Amino acid sequence: MTFQNKTIVTNIAPATSFTGSIQKLYSTGSMVLSKCEFGYFQRVGQTGSKAIVQSTITDSTIDKCTSLEGPIVQFETTAGSAAVLVYHDNVKL
Repeated sequence: MTFQNKTIVTNIAPATSFTGSIQKLYSTGSMVLSKCEFGYFQRVGQTGSKAIVQSTITDSTIDKCTSLEGPIVQFETTAGSAAVLVYHDNVKL
């Protein structure tokens, strides 16, 4: 059986943290990020992985109908933020 990598879109509520292989964030309203870490995941041993963070932004507002391109390893929205559409993949390291 062959598995294909597929992009998954997940709707994330305000005041939520999300970690994964994130390709893009899409703001459905005014998205307020308390933290967003850009980078990638690296394999550790046979079954583990660790995040390699290359840069971080904090306390940022992304306008409605705007995308923030990855690769992103994790982010956190504030309570006053709009919902966020997260485009991520199903790759397992």
